[in-house]
Amino acid sequence: MIVYRILQLNEVEVFRELRLKSLQNAADSMGDLYRDEVDRTLVYHMIMLRDNFVMGLYVDNVLCGVTLASRYGGGNKPKIAHKCISWGTYIDINKVVNQSGYNRVTDRNLGVGLMQAMLDYLKSQGITIINAAIVATNIVSIKMCENTGFIVTHIERNGMLDPVNKCYVDLAMVTAYLT
Repeated sequence: MIVYRILQLNEVEVFRELRLKSLQNAADSMGDLYRDEVDRTLVYHMIMLRDNFVMGLYVDNVLCGVTLASRYGGGNKPKIAHKCISWGTYIDINKVVNQSGYNRVTDRNLGVGLMQAMLDYLKSQGITIINAAIVATNIVSIKMCENTGFIVTHIERNGMLDPVNKCYVDLAMVTAYLT
């Protein structure tokens, strides 16, 4: 059974585990570094859950994916409180397959489902604009976003440093309007 829902504070340990796995397995697509995150405490991750929107993908009651969104200005700036930035989307396909035997085609549907669940939730919270930055060569993520109503607004050249390969990568800047 597939369920999408907002994570609660008591799920901090499974959230941290999946977050660390995302930073290991998708390091080139994430803005944070595993080496920085691995030493952060559970309290740090509890604050992430408390201060951000964190939508989880559960397959047969096992957390297999997450996507996060944050209000601009932490929600403390009324002029931009209607805007969010989406970040940290990750699905552990091995966990999904091991849990229920889903295949790669379903994985794409799970990503769209996860992002759509987040967009629906954000809309219910008064968010009308959501932005994201995606590594421009990550066509699967760009297509997933386009399938949920995002549009590519522009490419930001050299938008993120890849510390492993010591080079900059371009970012596709995408926006969804939730009105």
